[in-house]
Amino acid sequence: MILQEKAELLNVNCILGSVAVVACHFKINESRVRAIVKKEKEICEALTATIPAGMKILYFFQNTL
Repeated sequence: MILQEKAELLNVNCILGSVAVVACHFKINESRVRAIVKKEKEICEALTATIPAGMKILYFFQNTL
């Protein structure tokens, strides 16, 4: 699973709040979803490092709404 998919998974998990529903949506195991959620901080740091500066503000606003 690529970094962008993991970020999308984290957003969907935040909205839906159910590991089982997220796992079904992405067609992966629940344990894989829990592992990705557990590594949320590292994923967000990696994502922030790869996004251009102007997009960081947009991404921040998208996640705070």
